[in-house]
Amino acid sequence: MSPTKLRQLATEPGQYDRPRVRWDEEGLANSPTRLHMHYYLRRYLPRLNGRNVLDIGSGTGHLSRLLFQLGAERVIGIEPSRRNVRISRRFFPRVKVYPTTLERARIAERFETAVVVMALEHSRNIERWFRLIRKLLEPGGRLYAIVGDFRHHTSSRFDYTIQRQRFADGSIAVGIERPFGILYDIIRPLRNYRQAANRAGLRLRRQIPLRPSPLLLRSRPKYRVYRRQAINRLLIFERPR
Repeated sequence: MSPTKLRQLATEPGQYDRPRVRWDEEGLANSPTRLHMHYYLRRYLPRLNGRNVLDIGSGTGHLSRLLFQLGAERVIGIEPSRRNVRISRRFFPRVKVYPTTLERARIAERFETAVVVMALEHSRNIERWFRLIRKLLEPGGRLYAIVGDFRHHTSSRFDYTIQRQRFADGSIAVGIERPFGILYDIIRPLRNYRQAANRAGLRLRRQIPLRPSPLLLRSRPKYRVYRRQAINRLLIFERPR
């Protein structure tokens, strides 16, 4: 497959709407991979008492369960996939979902806390995304972003079929065939996120390697081979005051 095609598929807002992607099996709150994300966000997010939280690329709305448990007053999601929006409205009706892309969302509100879980991988231009996110954050507001670890997500693993294409900035577009379908992502080195955020006026305050969580190791034993390695990273950005 050509590099242009891989990039196009990775940044296609409707890729979760393709008939062969069964994301409703993997993307709900009881999925081991989703609970793996919740495990780490619960450790590093602050108490959200009374806050409105922005969830960018909110998918099926699964993250709202954790955010409400941490005290959020409201959860506002941005999600371009029609299928995911339908699932979110069915299972997590408390989430106010904007059925559009970050670039097209029209949200006047500003937030102390925003989250984005495995959605920066679908951005063609992360500096543009960071600029848009900065506008949605209050001064001193923070973005908690979970991204794919570069080494893990660009390497051959399990019995997955993987397509790859490297670009000049060091990022790699990948297409990975999993049991629930083929998904496409752009996996970036940490420096790409840091540099793009700096140019957009955000500062990377912490980066935390995320190894397979205890629940993921129990429920999906194949991850035991990676128990000492990061499979994701949590990046905490701040809009300066």
